[in-house]
Order: sequence, then C-alpha cells, then structure tokens
Amino acid sequence: MELNEWIKKYVADDETQEELNKWDIEIATNKGIEQGKAEEKIEIAKKLLAKNITIEEIMGLTELSEKEIMQLKEDK
Repeated sequence: MELNEWIKKYVADDETQEELNKWDIEIATNKGIEQGKAEEKIEIAKKLLAKNITIEEIMGLTELSEKEIMQLKEDK
C-alpha cells in the first residue's frame, strides 16, 4: 500500500484529507505537463528528421536519446 493510500485510509481528519486531495491534483497536473513536454520534443524531432538534420544535432536540440530518435526515424 502506498503512503498516500495508507494516509487516506487511516487519517479521518478532514483538513488532512483536503490537503491530500490538493496534492493528488498537483501531482496529476505535473504529470500532464511533463507528458506534454515529452510529446513536444518528439514532434520537434520528427520535423528535424524531415529536414535531414543529423541524429546528433537532434539529440542536442531535443534531449532525446539516439534510440528514441532512431525509433521515430523507423516509424516514419
């Protein structure tokens, strides 16, 4: 059982429960932002591949790994 689940199960304090709910929302929001950033890097890499930019340059510009970029190239 995760700590957050344990606290929700065993802490009946409404104030604590409210804070936990806010924390859950903040975590979900941050995950969404990170996912959006990752998707943006992939889209940029695809555009750079289409312009025949080298893998090394794409790695430097997007911070994607060589493996990730090669996968995008193969999926093209």
